[in-house]
Amino acid sequence: MLTLPAKLGNTARISAPVAGTGETLYTVKAGDTLGAIAKATYGDVMKYKAIFERNSDRLKNANTIYAGQVIVLPAK
Repeated sequence: MLTLPAKLGNTARISAPVAGTGETLYTVKAGDTLGAIAKATYGDVMKYKAIFERNSDRLKNANTIYAGQVIVLPAK
């Protein structure tokens, strides 16, 4: 069993994302961008803005996502 502290240094831990009705969880893969995820999921690269806004609690920059990170994809 691994127990993590509530805070790591001066940074608070981010809680696991929870998908609402019609939403899905997506695990970022190496090489992914929000635009590529939006194109594959919604057929429109510009929908990256909706993904970014939905995940504003865990993403600070739309151009910075990491492999293994779990994000919520808004309902189509």
